[in-house]
Amino acid sequence: MAEAFCEGHVEAFAFFVGIPQSILYDNTRLAVAQMLGDGKRERSRMFSTLQSHYLFEDKFGSPGKGNDKGKVEGLVGYVRRHFMVPMPVCERFEQRYERGSTLITSNLPFDEWTSVFGSERLTGALLDRLTHHVHILEMNGESFRLASSRKRQKDKEGAKMP
Repeated sequence: MAEAFCEGHVEAFAFFVGIPQSILYDNTRLAVAQMLGDGKRERSRMFSTLQSHYLFEDKFGSPGKGNDKGKVEGLVGYVRRHFMVPMPVCERFEQRYERGSTLITSNLPFDEWTSVFGSERLTGALLDRLTHHVHILEMNGESFRLASSRKRQKDKEGAKMP
């Protein structure tokens, strides 16, 4: 799993012909060895090695805080406003496509995007444009939030028992 995580980064950097200044992560165990206090994280050894080699900044969401997902929700709003409208916006996306790379991440498979955008027709049009000449990297692993939530639940249950 860790090898696929690193290979996904290397392939993305090669495909996009560059390394971003920062990358937003969702607290995957592949990157975060341990949550410390005050939003601090101990990076996994593998992730620290990857990061020190490629020199990108990491950014992480806060587990268990739905309101911390503003960046992701903002991106969804941006996509809705900019890609779900008539042709001039599509032309802007094509201009962006000509000049540089665009990276989009999602924890939803494409067949569930209709639930986000509300229209099968609009979702199809968006996906048609977004998936033209792309590399799709699927990374499956245990959700850090789910594992953290389960641990908190076990800790609560353990605290209740005498």
